[in-house]
Amino acid sequence: GDPDMVGAIDRSTWAVRGMDATTGAVQWQYRLTGPSYGATTIANGVAFVPSTFDSSLAVLDTATGLPLYNTPVPGPPSSSPVVVGDSVYMGIGTAGLGVGIDSASGILAFQTAI
Repeated sequence: GDPDMVGAIDRSTWAVRGMDATTGAVQWQYRLTGPSYGATTIANGVAFVPSTFDSSLAVLDTATGLPLYNTPVPGPPSSSPVVVGDSVYMGIGTAGLGVGIDSASGILAFQTAI
């Protein structure tokens, strides 16, 4: 991998945006510290946002974009969180990118009251 890969990506794309489905207008934006390799998951009015480059999981209110919770995770998430009932599962671990990311890996399980 190219060590300058992250620097070459337009930082304005490092965000999660809530959009009006009818007009396409951006209603809110939540800035990320870097690109995410996993997609945001939406369940019950909540967005679960994996942040690969700072090894965290942000939980946002989809109506406002405001953070409800943010937690560090032991390794960089590169998969989309999966919501099943009151649990959230997310794979972590990314290696061989040449960007200095920790290679911790596994599957995390969170139980939520959301």
